[in-house]
Amino acid sequence: MIAEAAIEAFNIEIAKLEGRFATEPSSLVVKAGLEAKEHSAKTGEAILELFDRYAAYRLAEGRKRKDGVAQDRKVIESFVSFIGAKRSVASVTPVEVRNWRDTLAALPRNFRKTKAFAGLPIQDAAKKAKAMGVKTVSPVTVNKYLSTLSPFLGWCVTNAYADRNPCDGLFFEGYGEALGGTF
Repeated sequence: MIAEAAIEAFNIEIAKLEGRFATEPSSLVVKAGLEAKEHSAKTGEAILELFDRYAAYRLAEGRKRKDGVAQDRKVIESFVSFIGAKRSVASVTPVEVRNWRDTLAALPRNFRKTKAFAGLPIQDAAKKAKAMGVKTVSPVTVNKYLSTLSPFLGWCVTNAYADRNPCDGLFFEGYGEALGGTF
């Protein structure tokens, strides 16, 4: 892979020397590496680091208490474990928030306290719950998670860490239909 990336870089440099400045990499390895770099947070701006700033502001404003911030952090940690710890908040898409929401909706009630799901990432717990046919969390509970994530992402927009809040429009409105999702 390193050799492939080096050859790709060499070919792009030759193309630039020949005046072809719009040359794009063709190697899947190089494209994946560039995409990962593009989605990586700057130093001090990883999602959990930004959450700590957000929480400090909310505590200072008196809008949150320490126990509330601790609960909110668990939700943000769940989201970060789903999308990746080094992601920039600006790179988070509505599709990723939707997939997280749908995965949460497929989790069994109290999955963290149930031995059968102990230590599983939420994606695996959701798959196992579906296979077992167990009762899942309610849309109200899922909306509570989104109600924690959305104001934080809104703060990120207000403070110029992101251009838009990817939670917009993703709250469950109707609860009558069966919930499906991508896990």
